[in-house]
Parts: sequence; structure tokens; C-alpha cells
Amino acid sequence: MFETAFEHELRVRRDLHVYVNYSAAMLQCRDYSHAEEVLRDGMSVASISHPGWPRLIVNLLHSLERQGKMADAERLAAENRFLLQSPELGREFAMVAAGVSNREIAGEAVEHLLSVAEDSRGCDEWFAAAKHLKKLGDVNRAVGAAKQGNRRALRVAQEKGLRQFAMPEFLDSAATRLRGVSKVLGDVVLRPARFVMIVGVPRSGTTLLESVLGAAYPGSVGMLGETAVLHEAATGFAAEQARKHEPAYVPNFRTAQLLRQNVEQALRQAWDRLASASWLGGEAGTPAMLVSKWPFDIAHAGFAAALFRGDVRILHCRRSYSDVALSAFLEGFKQQEAMLWAFSVEGISRLIHAYHRLTEELRRELPERIYYEVNYEELVSTLNQSISKVVTFLGLPWDDTAAQRASNFHLARREVLTASRDMVRQPITSEPVGRWREVEDEEVASLLRSVASIR
Repeated sequence: MFETAFEHELRVRRDLHVYVNYSAAMLQCRDYSHAEEVLRDGMSVASISHPGWPRLIVNLLHSLERQGKMADAERLAAENRFLLQSPELGREFAMVAAGVSNREIAGEAVEHLLSVAEDSRGCDEWFAAAKHLKKLGDVNRAVGAAKQGNRRALRVAQEKGLRQFAMPEFLDSAATRLRGVSKVLGDVVLRPARFVMIVGVPRSGTTLLESVLGAAYPGSVGMLGETAVLHEAATGFAAEQARKHEPAYVPNFRTAQLLRQNVEQALRQAWDRLASASWLGGEAGTPAMLVSKWPFDIAHAGFAAALFRGDVRILHCRRSYSDVALSAFLEGFKQQEAMLWAFSVEGISRLIHAYHRLTEELRRELPERIYYEVNYEELVSTLNQSISKVVTFLGLPWDDTAAQRASNFHLARREVLTASRDMVRQPITSEPVGRWREVEDEEVASLLRSVASIR
């Protein structure tokens, strides 16, 4: 529909605004490569003096950044850095330009964001500045900016009546329900993995692990991303049990068989939707192994084990809680109830303690044959060695081709929608490890020290 309307309008008037408007529609549909093509065509019909030029450049920057074409984005930002002075688009230009590797351009963009943030009622500018200050190595200024953003975000959420500690409470209840699941599961017979769950507290390396596995086995492993299929099935089952006044965390064998059919169908449908979207890097056909990555699916690990038994593998990403806490504090997650814990020191502390209690139950209740913990620090320091252990656990072949693809995971042309998208577009680095020790702010530093000893 967009293409037909676009071509028709171009026949009527070949104007830059037509290209800009059409590219905006493509960006909204997440067709970033097509948007880039349209915008580059638009550059040929107008000059820098055209009133639509600034918007064209900002749209093109968004397109390049979303595709991971950071070298192209950096060149474009350098050529058009005058847009930082634009009253209409300076903020939007800075939000993208702050992420380029050129420290001069990035630094100028960050300072612009900080100045805008002071006059803004929102929190997005503070979070963007914190994110890029961290990337520039200025952790303490990043903490200061994040503090401002967190206070504003939490105040708005509380005015809406959202619960700050909903997720820690949910994880605590999940830990309680998990007790005794091993007796329900009985002796699990191992079979080739058909469904793999990548789980872990946010900022623990789940996106990194997903990206490496997807790069190493293109076509044979289907990466579903953050699908809510399992969460919806588990919470739906729990609600049904509550209506019957029959509390149960995992279904009996017969019910599990019926639920499994529904879940498998939903997973295949989720894959088909991805595969039909070429700009997401989907492959034709359903792979033998589907991989989901929703960090808080860790609360449904016992449910998944009951459904899939020997056909499931659970990869649990583990990272130093101090680094997790700092990264979460700086991130500026979406302001929804499930993530409000990340906007305060108290919320992060409660989340980490609840999450750790759940982890201890998982270790006790799930068979080692289907449950494996992936250490983040090992993953970033010895990538191929760490991944070889993971793929052995999954039953996948490991050879020089897979190793090379894994090492070059950051070159894959695959859209990443999570908070870790910048990290997985560059070569592996252990730079974030231990960064929490640099924090000087006493309130935040006290939190980081308090969770450092939890294992």
C-alpha cells in the first residue's frame, strides 16, 4: 500500500518531502533497509538548503543505526553535525549521533542532550546521556544523569498507580511455586533439543548469547527474540487453576501434552511472522530448534520443563550482580510495571535478592541435563571456549565454520530491539566487567557493594 501511494505521489510531484514521508512510514514498519534506499534516492533530488533536508538526514541516521551500519551513520553525523543547533531536530539528531564511535561528535551530542534535559519535563534525554556517557567511559557523570532520569520516570509511574516492586514479588512467588517440581518431573529422558530458552536477569548477557548462537548457526537455529508465548501459556494455566481452586505450578502429564501442542503451534507461528519479515533476517522454513529469549521467562522454567521435558534446554545467563545492578540503574528501561524496579536503588536490591532465591530453587529442582548456566564473564573473555560448551550442551556441531561465525556475530545484519543492541554490534569486549568499582556516588556504590558477594 505504501509503495503504490509513494510511486503515485512521485509521479505527481518529485519533491523531497515525498521521500521523507514515505521513509517515515517504512521506519514505523521497521523496514529499515527499504527506508535507507528511499532516503538515499531522495538525496539526489534536493540539496542541503532544502527545508526538508534536516528531517531526511535524521531519518537516514535512524535507519542506519537500526541496521547496525554505524560507520555510515558516523560519516553522516560528521557531515551534518550543524543539525545539533536545529531548534526542531537538534534533540533527535543528538539522540542518534551520541552513539557514534567518534568521541568528538559523540561528546558534543551528549552535552547537547544534557542541556536539553535540564529544560525538559521528561526523562529520555537523561537516559540517553547516561547511556552514552557510560560508553565514553565517564561512569560517574552517567550515574548522575541516570539518577535524574530515574527519579522523573518513577514519579510519573507512581502517579499512574503502577507498582514499583511488581517484578521482585513475581519472582519471589515463582521461587515458592518451583519447590518440589523435581518430584513432578521425575526422571527426564534426554532427547534432541527442540525448544531452547535463554533466560536471566536483564543486563546479564542474554542478548549477547542469543546473537552469538544465531550467527553461528544461521538457518538451522531459529531465533525468536523476546516472544511472550511461554509467559502467556504459563500465566494462562495459572489463572485457569486459580478459577478451579486447584493451585498448581506445573500441569499433570495429560494436561502438559495438550498445552505443549498449543505452545509449539504458537512458537511456529511466531517464527513464521519473523521469517516473512526479510529485514529481520528471517529464514524460510521452520528450523529444528527454536530459541526464545525473554529474560524473565526464568520464572516459567519449571513450567517449560513439564511441557517439553527432554526436548527443552534452559540456558541461564549469570553475571556479577554488581555489574547487573549498575547496568540496570543506567539503562532507562521502558516505564512499565514489570521494569519499575530498575528506577531506584531499593527496587534493584529487592529484584536481585528475589532473583537469586529463584536461581537457588532452579539449581535444586531442574535436572542438569536440561539446565545450564552460562557465565557472562567467561563468555566475554573466552568467547569460543564458552560457546563451545554451550553448543555441546545443546547437541549442536562445533567446527571451525561455527567458531568463525560466532566470533563475527557483531557483523550479522539482524535487527536487535533490546537494550543491548549497541553491544552486540561491536566485537566482544570485557570492558564492562567490574565497572561498578568506579562508582563514587555513595547511595549507588552502597547498593553495588551489598550485592557483590551474592553468588
